[in-house]
Amino acid sequence: MPYYPRAWRIWTVALPVLAMAPWLVSAHRQVQNAPQEGLGSQAAPTHVGAVHIDVTQRPLSRIKPGAAIDDGPPEGWSHLVLLARPRVARGDVNQVAPEVLRFGSMFMVAIAANVRANPGAAGEKHQLDKVGVGLAMELEGRVVVVSSATQQAQGAELDYIGRQVLAGTEQCLDEVIQAARTPQMLVFDAWSIVLRDEAHRRMAVRHAVLVDAETGELATLVWLLESGGSGEFALVDPEMQVLPRNLQEDRVLNVRADNLVLGLLTGKRDGFALVDIPQGRPIKLPGELLPLACSRFRTPAEATALEAALRKLIAK
Repeated sequence: MPYYPRAWRIWTVALPVLAMAPWLVSAHRQVQNAPQEGLGSQAAPTHVGAVHIDVTQRPLSRIKPGAAIDDGPPEGWSHLVLLARPRVARGDVNQVAPEVLRFGSMFMVAIAANVRANPGAAGEKHQLDKVGVGLAMELEGRVVVVSSATQQAQGAELDYIGRQVLAGTEQCLDEVIQAARTPQMLVFDAWSIVLRDEAHRRMAVRHAVLVDAETGELATLVWLLESGGSGEFALVDPEMQVLPRNLQEDRVLNVRADNLVLGLLTGKRDGFALVDIPQGRPIKLPGELLPLACSRFRTPAEATALEAALRKLIAK
């Protein structure tokens, strides 16, 4: 095999890992092109009566390194939304270098939520405290959240390339952006390369996490958007997915041989793509909900209207 500079080899191995979560591919490009593919309103949080509504962009909270994820949420969180286990299993897999496949499946993505009891509040006994994200890997038979700062002490024993892949993926997690939140809902968007019509296309996966104010039960909906005209979002698929509790997602990636040289990626960033968004119970999106589902959340009213519409939809 010809000699490749070390930094180039690290990047070619790191790319499929950056594709393993919907929000990790081309995240930095998203920020640079904010006017075209923007992250929504920059308005300050609004208080309507005693209700706090926020449509300001901000990164999600991080799950603390060392937290174990077994069959339920990590310590300090009430709900595990999903644990995504990536694997390169579609497309030109037989042309991919073994080290790319190994690192492409090493780090999992965890999303957790914390619901806070609100005793004595009429009609709002529970609130959504926070939604967080973290990277995890298998250590001594358990799935444990790791970070660059803690992985050595945790016994991860990553080699040089592994440490660089982990560090690069962590930086991309900073771009998992909250788009809107209310006391019982949080919406975040994440750009990715997605397989559609046999092409690798840049799209945004929107997640809406809602808590039942009375019971504290959690519901998560996911749907797919892309940039439309005038910087607005356009709906890609007519269905949303209502995710099951504690989703253990088999996150399948597609690989294209035309972006590979000797089993490694070229400089293009679309060599790997998500085959699909997380799956659950499909719900057809009603036409009247379309503007809210594609909202950039320029006003707090859009956030509260979306929450009301989603609650009505999943109650059917």
